[in-house]
Amino acid sequence: IGTTGGIDVAFRNLIYQRYSQDLSEKVKSAMHLKMEKGRYVTNCPYGYMKKEGVKHEMIPDPVTAPVVQEIFKAAISGRKTTEIAAMLNARKILTPMEYKKLSRSNQYSDVMWSHQAVLRIIKDYKYTGAMVNFKCENRTIRATTQHRRKPEEWVIVEGSHPPIVTHEEYEAANASLRKV
Repeated sequence: IGTTGGIDVAFRNLIYQRYSQDLSEKVKSAMHLKMEKGRYVTNCPYGYMKKEGVKHEMIPDPVTAPVVQEIFKAAISGRKTTEIAAMLNARKILTPMEYKKLSRSNQYSDVMWSHQAVLRIIKDYKYTGAMVNFKCENRTIRATTQHRRKPEEWVIVEGSHPPIVTHEEYEAANASLRKV
């Protein structure tokens, strides 16, 4: 009786693995379709929030969008990212992570802005109203690390949501970073 039990388990595991791979491909395919339509598929960047009642659209957050605009204007005027971070810290403006935590619960800690956080905002093309997706990918099922893709492989859809800054402001802010 027990001679075929091992084969049965091995065959069942093979079927389950194939089913998992097939399901993964279907999920990836659906995500790519959303990306190509300019939908966001992960989370909203600082300065944006989900549109009420619409799952994959985002609109400027009235609380944080002005902070993003201020960061871009300060960069355009020639301020260094460390100076911008110090200005935001002096005014006790919540960092992106702290703002996200506060929206989920009423806990607040004393995390401060860093020049890296400011730099990430200035370099994020999404603030121009373009959706930028597929910057990273998992190469295998159950991968623990993501691999960054080359910028020419990203999925960019212009005009997919309301911009917080113009293309000119984005270019000027990024150009001023290179001068410093």
